[in-house]
Amino acid sequence: MEKIFIFVNHSWPHTGGCEKVVQQISESLHSKFNCECTVFSKSYSGNPIVQNGIIYRSVSPSPQKFLQEVIQGSPDHILVYGDMFIHWAFILNNLNNLKCGKTIALVGMNLMRQNGLLLQKFIKNKDQINVVVHSQKYIDYLMCKHYDIPVNVIPNGITMSEFEKSSFDFRSKYNIDKQTKIILCVSNFFPGKGQEFLIPIIKNVQDKIKDSISIFICSQVNFPFAKILQNRFITNAKNANINFKVLEDISREEVISAFTTANVFAFPSQKEVAPLVLLEAMASKTPWISLPVGNSKELSGGIIIPAKEIDADENFIYNSEIIDSFSKALINVLENKEYSERLILDGNKEAQSVFNFDIIADKYFELFTKRKKNE
Repeated sequence: MEKIFIFVNHSWPHTGGCEKVVQQISESLHSKFNCECTVFSKSYSGNPIVQNGIIYRSVSPSPQKFLQEVIQGSPDHILVYGDMFIHWAFILNNLNNLKCGKTIALVGMNLMRQNGLLLQKFIKNKDQINVVVHSQKYIDYLMCKHYDIPVNVIPNGITMSEFEKSSFDFRSKYNIDKQTKIILCVSNFFPGKGQEFLIPIIKNVQDKIKDSISIFICSQVNFPFAKILQNRFITNAKNANINFKVLEDISREEVISAFTTANVFAFPSQKEVAPLVLLEAMASKTPWISLPVGNSKELSGGIIIPAKEIDADENFIYNSEIIDSFSKALINVLENKEYSERLILDGNKEAQSVFNFDIIADKYFELFTKRKKNE
């Protein structure tokens, strides 16, 4: 039995793209290959707990204590999910003390692109660490190629069976008429997620399509500014007189039902790496609209809104032209049934053949056990 340790800043029981990916990696390795997986999470607090066969435990704020706990746990392999992980620099400086296989999923390489000394340390030790990126189009892959760092491209994915068995009646639960068009947005209220820009966009859509409602699904997170952004959004949306609901901390079953029930998925995020929600829309047979963030241009089943200007944080900048284009794309999908069905078919086909986690799990397991095969 392989013992896998996964290190991440955010995990279950919180919900979000990163949290879901880590959950899928660990649970698929456990169920398909009988791996013993432990997720060390900065956001998890309390005593270790087992959830769906996965051990979750908190990360010590002390890097020395954290390293000691890892060494004592004697894993066969470790996966650092994102170089923003709180102890990534300490791990990089103590690679020789970790007598196991090592992998980092760069998830944008956001820290090391800003920290030259850390990047040079990483380059120097590139032969000791497997590197995973989620797309050949994103900057982390291009940086690795520039510095001749070997990479493994493993896309994010979804568990297709999740979206094929939902019996929850979302419209009935939230009193939404069958004829009402649903525009769905699933994202927490973090800076750069762009929900505030959907207000004028939805206003344009609802001026054209009267019988429509916008659903915003989010969860509570340990980040006070997120609540400020959420409250500000609700106030501005009410002032704009749009028809909307914000649903917080609903069950996974309800979220899936929202995806499968919605007529279109609106993704206003200004910066991403490999957004899982677009894959969930594809699996749900729901067309999507997005800016060209992350690997979205590689995906089928949706419409990319052209955007070029970025700010100092590498976020795409909204302007009147983008707002107008986003509005027209939503209207086109909602009014043109034939066009919508074509997007649905293309997206769902790709979700099943490329982004199915049953396939992706094999790639992680092969990578994690490669060291032993080569010894």
